[in-house]
This record gives sequence, C-alpha cells and structure tokens, in this order.
Amino acid sequence: MDCPVGVTPLTRGDWVLTVIEDPFVINAGPFYRVNTRDPVEPMRFGFLIEPNHCNRLGFCHGGMLATFLDISLGFVGKAACGDGLLTPTISLSMDFLRPASIGEWVESRIRLVHQTRRMFFVEGTLVTVGGPIVRSNAIYKRQTKGRAESY
Repeated sequence: MDCPVGVTPLTRGDWVLTVIEDPFVINAGPFYRVNTRDPVEPMRFGFLIEPNHCNRLGFCHGGMLATFLDISLGFVGKAACGDGLLTPTISLSMDFLRPASIGEWVESRIRLVHQTRRMFFVEGTLVTVGGPIVRSNAIYKRQTKGRAESY
C-alpha cells in the first residue's frame, strides 16, 4: 500500500500512488488510486490534505477540491465508458457541503450516469471520515481516436 504513513483509507484495497503526466496535477498531488471490482465505479481516488492544499483558514481550498474532483470524475467516467483517450471537461458543478482540514483523508465516490457517442455524464461525492464534503456533476467530451477535437 502506497498511502501516506498513518493514513487509513475509508476504502480497503491496494492504494497506489497515481502519477499523471501533467505539470498542474503533479503540483496539486500527490493523489492515490484503488481499483474496485465495481463496473459502475471501477476506481476510487484519494489524497491527504496537506498545508499546501489549504487556504488561510486552514481548510482545504475549493480550487484544490475542484482539481481533485475533475481528475477523479474524468478518470472514472472514461474507465466506465471503456475510453482510454483524453477527456476535456465541458462542465463541472460543485456544491460544498462542509469544510475539510489539514490531515484529513479525502476519497472520491464517482459513478457514470449516462454516455452518448460524444459525451459522458458523471456525478460524484468527496468524503472524509466525517462524511461528505463536496458533491458534483460533470460532463466530459469523448475524443475520437487519433484526433483531439475542439469543443
């Protein structure tokens, strides 16, 4: 298990450090992933809230949670669709339910809602041991093989 020392994830399994070759994501992480046996939610993502993820009040910054959600929603959606290509975000909406603080472990709960030939729709929640902290809906563009399309 690659989780940070002292962290007990909410989901059991072999959590591994997820390396995403994107400079922005590398600076936002580290993020971890566990594969599930559920075709609706084939993987979950998690991260430990560190001081660099927080605002001046000591709570996880909303921009950090949006970044983590965008990555989690996109990865789970394209895995559930069977797509291996990049998936640009068309829409991302979030409702903040309660703050989360330094030292809390955050996990995703994501599911594919609907897919068409050109898009897929996902919804998700971020949770800590204290319960849900954010809920979200998103739409992603499905890419045509070998070709990155514009919106």
